[in-house]
Amino acid sequence: MLHSNSIGFQTFSYARHLCNSCTRILGLESTPKIIQYNDEEVMLEIIPIGIDVDSLLARKLLPDVKEKEESILRLYKGKKIIFGKDKLDIVNGILQKLNAFEQFLNFYPEWRDKVVLIQVVIPGNSNQPKLESKVSEKITSINSKFGSLEFSPVHFYRSFLEQDLYIALMKIADLGLITVVRDGMNTSSLEYIVCQEKNKNPLILSEFTGTAGSISGAIQINPWNTDDVAHQIKNCLIMDEYEKANRHSTMYNFVRSHNSEFWANSFINAINTNCTTQSERHSIPLLDTITISESYKNSKKRLILLDYDGTLVPITNIPANAIPSSKTIESLTLLCQDPKNAVWVISGRDSEFLNKHLGSIKGLGLSAEHGGFVRHPYRDWESLVDQLDLSWKAQIKKIFDFFTERTSGSFVEEKVAAITWHYRNANQDYAMFQCNQCLSHLESAIASSLPVEILVGKKCLEVRPKEVNKGEIVSRLLESSLNVGLDFLFVAGDDRTDEDMFITARNYVNSIIKDESNEQSPELNHKQPQKSSSVDISNATKDILISSPNLSNQSLDFDGVTDQLKHLDCFTVIVGNRNKKSNAFWNVPTSYNITDLIQVLSKIN
Repeated sequence: MLHSNSIGFQTFSYARHLCNSCTRILGLESTPKIIQYNDEEVMLEIIPIGIDVDSLLARKLLPDVKEKEESILRLYKGKKIIFGKDKLDIVNGILQKLNAFEQFLNFYPEWRDKVVLIQVVIPGNSNQPKLESKVSEKITSINSKFGSLEFSPVHFYRSFLEQDLYIALMKIADLGLITVVRDGMNTSSLEYIVCQEKNKNPLILSEFTGTAGSISGAIQINPWNTDDVAHQIKNCLIMDEYEKANRHSTMYNFVRSHNSEFWANSFINAINTNCTTQSERHSIPLLDTITISESYKNSKKRLILLDYDGTLVPITNIPANAIPSSKTIESLTLLCQDPKNAVWVISGRDSEFLNKHLGSIKGLGLSAEHGGFVRHPYRDWESLVDQLDLSWKAQIKKIFDFFTERTSGSFVEEKVAAITWHYRNANQDYAMFQCNQCLSHLESAIASSLPVEILVGKKCLEVRPKEVNKGEIVSRLLESSLNVGLDFLFVAGDDRTDEDMFITARNYVNSIIKDESNEQSPELNHKQPQKSSSVDISNATKDILISSPNLSNQSLDFDGVTDQLKHLDCFTVIVGNRNKKSNAFWNVPTSYNITDLIQVLSKIN
């Protein structure tokens, strides 16, 4: 499975189970959308299956269906009909359905001779004589207790129904009842909704079906709660027409739009998109110092965005010891003195640390805690998290403290808007095991219910608000009026937290291309990639140049580009292993290469 580009699931819970298994058993990093495996990204897609709605709508109008419909109505004249169809399998909840129906007749004796349950059972995947015996005994018990010689409240059919009869039963039913205790996508519920296009009668649906998360108009129940199901049966039988119509409209619109064709197209599009994205991210080339130096020299307005740990300074076992060298300080100072430059350090560190080691550099912009706090050049720090609810931190800290006590050498770093568990100084084999256990616990028990994001960093786990990430602060800087006319953009980072910056930079460049091409010309002439590793949009005198070897190197010609967007060189650089997956377009091996590079750039006049 993990050698696939994409893995599709009917429900989110199934995808989550795979993520947890990969984290616990294989020690892989994962998110709800991605599993990292052998430097590859396996994309997880949640695409619930649909049905052929048009075919079913046409079938239910056939004369044979109409004839069977009238026959059933004559047979059960004056009775409310509850319909269910299930395989004879323990997970399909047939016993739970019968127990709930029996309880309904106990609770509401006035309904005993006015309602009938038609239960169709088709053979399961395996022979289950014990289950069949229990079902038969329960039906006999209900019919003997509440029935008579003339009437049986439960009508039980052990066979496959011909399609026309099945459709007719769904059309005339007053209530659909599905009580499975474990299921994927229950297409019977979708078929019932389509067949009820005219009558709009309600559907009781087990919360354990895959469709429960999509069909919001259904009455959702826990099939193990017999009393509640019994009460819901009564409520549905007396439901007013207005509520019926509203609920059915919600369900029908979803089933109509998410049909089998939509499912197939969604899956194919997901596969194509993921394959294209992954192929673009292979083989990150080493950054060409000559190319970037020439671009820097010829530019007139530059934005330089740098990560701290692993980019400006090497990773150290003790975070407090990761301080910038005098060479780095000198180079940053010279860069900031150039009026053409806007230089920012965007770090996960707290503001106190950045102030201490970089705050003396005049003209340098600082962003702490992944964009939660910002200090513009020559200004004081401002918080972007004051309005956020951070009450979750206490809960996360308890979890991190639990693993810290059991992992010698690890420690917790608590920031204003985030909290991090470091295990760099612990025994790495055991620490990785503990990290996987902690990550799995956070993903399954905490993250889904809290407004937080879990980041797997270098020998650390961090939990931060979803609203705070490096991409957001980069977006703010790019959209700032101070950067109008930007013609040089340099972004460098080393880990997953920096991917947000790379993605934002790429999207910014793509938006410029899209906006300009849409406004100036409806037709773009695509040419073959050139060796120059660039994308040109130009007429005789104007172009937008994007220095990125993996971004569709092509020339796109049109008339008239605004003077404001004459030229933009964008360099996104990942520090470290060039074979790891990244949204960056260039690579340098170590943080020392970044230090050398900014020194070279700082000396260009």
